[in-house]
Amino acid sequence: MTDTAKADLERELGVHVPAVEQLSGAECAALLTMFQKARADEKVALHKAIDDALGQLPWVMRGPAKKIMFGRRAG
Repeated sequence: MTDTAKADLERELGVHVPAVEQLSGAECAALLTMFQKARADEKVALHKAIDDALGQLPWVMRGPAKKIMFGRRAG
């Protein structure tokens, strides 16, 4: 489990961090969970901020503004 948790954490970080070698498997797993939750929370907050910003525009301009900002990914 230790090797897997450390490898998963480094994969999540995207870079080798020497300090990870000092952590136990349980600590790596906990830190990985925190990083994943933080990324998920950040994604939710970003979507809310975008929706709030677009909500300030007149409704006729919201669709075109979204297409300009996000292209085909606008949904």
